[in-house]
Amino acid sequence: MAKANEIEHDPDAAIKAVEAGDDLGKAAAKQIRSLDVDVQAKGDKVKTVTSDLPFLKVDKKAGRDENWLKLQIAKAVENPEFYFVVMFGWAHRLAVLLLPIVGLSLALVYVNRRQFYIYDHLLVATNLLSFAFLTNAFGLILPVWAAGFWFVILTFWTPVNLFQTLRGGYGSSILGAAFKTLVVWMVSVTAFTVLLVTLMFFTLSQI
Repeated sequence: MAKANEIEHDPDAAIKAVEAGDDLGKAAAKQIRSLDVDVQAKGDKVKTVTSDLPFLKVDKKAGRDENWLKLQIAKAVENPEFYFVVMFGWAHRLAVLLLPIVGLSLALVYVNRRQFYIYDHLLVATNLLSFAFLTNAFGLILPVWAAGFWFVILTFWTPVNLFQTLRGGYGSSILGAAFKTLVVWMVSVTAFTVLLVTLMFFTLSQI
């Protein structure tokens, strides 16, 4: 908070903060590149190398692709802006995969409701994902001190919105809507996490 106020009232402090961040990123990238990784032979002990940087604790174990991973992580740390530009360039394409996942999870919990078709579930999924993406996008343009509070609110607001949608759109009982909300929410969060981790590793291969 104090750092944000300092940058807000002193333009030079912002420049110094950016330069300090660049120097820190270059130092981290240099140390990552300098890590020695030994390939484990059968019956040998694994050599572990740990970074001394307080924010980057790296325990490296031997493996075939360690050198590639080490170099790509170093690139991402050295130039995080480019890494996130590439990642967000692919993010909206992978986000499309969430639509059928959420739609099918709705179809699963309402499999006994013959009056609802896949088309109906996809419409509801589109509404739910639009709400989630728009509210999260709004949080990204907020100041740092306000964004934290906003995302905490969304942690509770998003599943509540899902619960209200199932109650109003599908006419479920309170207990039924609560159970179905839990199932759809867990499926959605798991799918989002898997896609995000996949995207992060895929982006490393693109930089």
